[in-house]
Amino acid sequence: MNPAPCFYCTDEYKDYMQEICRLDTSTVFLHNEQEYPGRCIVVLNDHKTELFQLSPAQRASYMDSVAAVDAAVHRLFHPVKINYAVYGDIDSHIHFHVVPKHHHSKNWGMPFEVTTGQDRQKFLTPQEYQDRIDLIRSALRDIMHKSPPAAQSTD
Repeated sequence: MNPAPCFYCTDEYKDYMQEICRLDTSTVFLHNEQEYPGRCIVVLNDHKTELFQLSPAQRASYMDSVAAVDAAVHRLFHPVKINYAVYGDIDSHIHFHVVPKHHHSKNWGMPFEVTTGQDRQKFLTPQEYQDRIDLIRSALRDIMHKSPPAAQSTD
């Protein structure tokens, strides 16, 4: 039996997140569901399913991009802690959820929970998404040593 097509290698992901920018080895997305303000996903640009499959240079670059997103989200949303979710049971393409948590956050003290059900989800207006994307993109450019080619818009 053939596995389902990769969520991140098809356009299916576009229903759930919006692209912020492409970096050397990853693409950064703002998740549409913003129960945790600033929640992002850092997706490896190549289809790999495990970290050991990456060359040392690719792995270092990818982890540097996760750290840069972490720093940008921390700078902008001032969380008490950032949770990282890396599972891959269903969507095995390497990706990290970067989830800012506050003491008043849902699930404080526990792993973040993907919210389900329309009444429990927090969505933004199109302008609020764009404003948040612009803020994160700008912070990433600054964090990555003010080198715009590293964090380019794909608008």
